Amino acid sequence: FGFQQTVSGSYEIGWVIYSAQGHYNIARCHFELGEHARAEDQLRLAEPAAVRSESRDSQGRCALLRGRLAVAAGRADEAHAAFERAAEHFGAVTMPAAVCHVQAERALLHLAEGRLPDALALAEQMAAALAAGTGQAASDDVLRPRMACHRVWAAAGDPRAAAALEAAYNDLQALTLRAGGEETQVGIQHNVALHREIAAAWAAARRA
Repeated sequence: FGFQQTVSGSYEIGWVIYSAQGHYNIARCHFELGEHARAEDQLRLAEPAAVRSESRDSQGRCALLRGRLAVAAGRADEAHAAFERAAEHFGAVTMPAAVCHVQAERALLHLAEGRLPDALALAEQMAAALAAGTGQAASDDVLRPRMACHRVWAAAGDPRAAAALEAAYNDLQALTLRAGGEETQVGIQHNVALHREIAAAWAAARRA
């Protein structure tokens, strides 16, 4: 990945924060490609660098990814703890968009565990944040909360599920159009699991 150059340069000049960000970005790319073991390796390098840099933002991002990896591995208790740490870090530096992202992960985990009331409570918080505008661009920071709301509301039979899916699909199309060349657009549509989920859910809704 191109982020490796950032990591190498950060070590040369001693900027720990860029080491943390670089390793995190590489870990996130591996995670999105389904390469969880490689993501773990990079995250283990990012986490201590984030702590040394005293960056709550970087620590929060690392904790969020740690939670997602734990979910993928079926370690629910570890995931809950990681998401709680992420929320604390993001809350400490007033990052409402990132807090909303954590709420999405927690809501989906509650849903998977059969705790629909807890998932619904988080969906309401996300919906309020999205409606108010939290500085989120049409990126994963907004797509994931929208899809989390869709999935939770669909499970509850809430009619708002359809509108949440439509908003997620429209935001994904806008993100794709801004990406530039056709190859990049195809990569955005097909190489990220969340984007494939949105497209599949939208197609299924159209067929229905």
